Amino acid sequence: MVDSGYQGSLAPLVFVRSVGFSASDALRLMQAAQRMSEVVRWRLAPPGVPADVYIAHANSVSRGKQPVAAKSRPDSSGSSSHNSTFDQTQLYLDDNGWHKTHPVCVLGQLSPNDDLMARSASLVFPEALQQLQAGLLRAQGELVALRMLYVLGRSAWEQRTRWKTHRLQISDNNRLVAAIEPMVWRAHLLGDCSVDELENASLQAIPHSSAFAAPGFDAIPLETALWEFAKRCPEALLTQMVPTAYLRAPLTHRRPTQLSSRALGDHCVAILRALDTHSRTADELQHSMRMQRPALLRALACLALIRAIHPEPKPRGMLGWLPMRWRNKVFGPSGLF
Repeated sequence: MVDSGYQGSLAPLVFVRSVGFSASDALRLMQAAQRMSEVVRWRLAPPGVPADVYIAHANSVSRGKQPVAAKSRPDSSGSSSHNSTFDQTQLYLDDNGWHKTHPVCVLGQLSPNDDLMARSASLVFPEALQQLQAGLLRAQGELVALRMLYVLGRSAWEQRTRWKTHRLQISDNNRLVAAIEPMVWRAHLLGDCSVDELENASLQAIPHSSAFAAPGFDAIPLETALWEFAKRCPEALLTQMVPTAYLRAPLTHRRPTQLSSRALGDHCVAILRALDTHSRTADELQHSMRMQRPALLRALACLALIRAIHPEPKPRGMLGWLPMRWRNKVFGPSGLF
């Protein structure tokens, strides 16, 4: 097992939920998982974030379609709960061994005892850690779309000062594998590009003169790639991603997002709903929603980067006379968010 080291600390977070284990075994498994990859960083899915991968006890999985009665229960607000570690005790696997389009790592041995505590106790170490490593390695290879979107989003964000003037081209061994057009909010990915090619590629910024056109490339909304990057980047980057104005000025809606409520997650959905009534500052959102500061910064970074929110515009008569370079210091350069 090795510490995560893909391009320093920039490997994407991948969110895991455990099902059917005792609390102590679940903690031990997650502590081990955090040291099991150089390509991704396995982390327990925080409140409000759907899991990408499940780790489940063998007694907690079944084959076939999930019965209606076994679906996630609504919480007190009436919405479905996705963030509780044990909000479901049985996963229903399809023919590929996935639960609701997500990979599942199955650990332990089947037990004839139907008591949940007895079943949880059947996990044996260190064999369970070997099963975990093999299962997460398989899951890592199945998360190709997630990893590719993350690389595209990271590449775009790192070149954000060139969004208004340049196209970003990504090549591996002189083979063009992706292009990003921030001016039209779109990315392009070569159809037969592998995730390893994209992760090891180099980037070149080219002055934007015409729309990108090349055979064999699939168009991707840049919003989707930026979302994956903001959702999964290292926590240390969040303070760079959220402009100071977003933490001081009242926030309001900027444009509708194309992402579903489930993709957005509980925190971002709650923020957008709160802004439906009136503008609020970051501190007001944190207090009213009882969020931890890191969780708030993550949600604001996601929503800011996809241009779903922005600081409430000041009346033009108050700041309209200021030179643009001074207005940018207050609100941040227009077009970056």
